[in-house]
Amino acid sequence: MNFANRDWIDYSLDSITFNYETAEIKVSEQQTFTICCLDYIAFQNIAHWDENIISEISVSETSDFLLNAISTIKRRYATDYVGGGTKRLNDSFKSLLITLIDGNTVEIVAKDFQIEEQLAIKGQA
Repeated sequence: MNFANRDWIDYSLDSITFNYETAEIKVSEQQTFTICCLDYIAFQNIAHWDENIISEISVSETSDFLLNAISTIKRRYATDYVGGGTKRLNDSFKSLLITLIDGNTVEIVAKDFQIEEQLAIKGQA
């Protein structure tokens, strides 16, 4: 599923969980989706008050945060450093930006993003 082909307005940002190589973001409205951030290298949350309703979700191959994350990792390690798991510094990375209706944002930089659709409709067993 392409992020640009879905209208994310009014979806709720339900949860974000991190493990060693993957971040998972659960969003729901009538259906629940899990966005898998594969081989993530950075994340940031710019403010959170009491809103979790999504205005927009987008994926970009360039963002200031993405460039800063890669630059920081290269400065701390070496340009040929192999990270744990499968990521390498010369891999291509993308940025997933979630904007909430109050303007606050969550951004995750990863090698790839996949959307998993849950079969059950929210509120049904």
